[in-house]
Amino acid sequence: MNLAIVSGKGGTGKTTVAVNLAAYMSRERDIRLLDADAEEPNAVLFFQADMSRDMAVSVMVPEILHEKCTRCRKCVEMCEYNALMMTRKGVLLSPDLCHSCGACMYVCPEKAILEKFRETGRIREYHCKAYPRLQVIEGDLHRGESRVTPVIDDVLSYAGPCTIIDAPPGTSCPVVETVKHADRVLVVTESTPFGLHDLKGVAAMLRLIRKPFQVVINRHGQGDDGVENWCKEEGIPVVLKIPFREDYARVIAGGGLLIEHFPRFREDMACLAKDLCGKGL
Repeated sequence: MNLAIVSGKGGTGKTTVAVNLAAYMSRERDIRLLDADAEEPNAVLFFQADMSRDMAVSVMVPEILHEKCTRCRKCVEMCEYNALMMTRKGVLLSPDLCHSCGACMYVCPEKAILEKFRETGRIREYHCKAYPRLQVIEGDLHRGESRVTPVIDDVLSYAGPCTIIDAPPGTSCPVVETVKHADRVLVVTESTPFGLHDLKGVAAMLRLIRKPFQVVINRHGQGDDGVENWCKEEGIPVVLKIPFREDYARVIAGGGLLIEHFPRFREDMACLAKDLCGKGL
């Protein structure tokens, strides 16, 4: 089973839950932790890990053969993403706008368009020294690139029998692309008005694509009861409340795993793992 861990915005504790749950569960079974937050992957920083593979993620983009091009403009008119434009020097490609549909190549009467690979990111595999049954795979989008979904798709292709996915934050296309492959979803939020606002957005998105989900409240006790009351009204299960503690924050800021420092948090992860395993993870 695949479990995706999401949040309405960055900084709510999504990765903290993902890495601690993955590390705890890997003590008894093989776990793959997929870091699909490809614009800012950082899950591996919580582990002493050795990189075992580093592979390119590439997309296909047009290559214009200018010596064959007659400037008929059919490719420009066909491109609905405005990735091609006609200039005085010929057809010019904006590779960042290209969606690799291949329509320009199909309509070119002179066969003046080929395709070539363009690297947009990397996939890296890590093995963790302290957790030999845990494998971390991260997607890393190159800086300046706008199309993150090809990198996410490559990361998700590594899903195994027991997989935890650290999803991108928010409710936009990269998140939908990530959670549509998940069997269950955990939404991490905070007990503040801002957390409630973002939780409502994530809940609306997940209901739209019909994904079952549960809620984890991080930094519980810091704000108000708005999140708990709303979840109760909506019939959304709250499976874990992580208290707001300065010693937790210090360990996280130092790149440490909470399960290695706090027995109470380890018990929290045990209860959460037991609940998820009862549902098939």
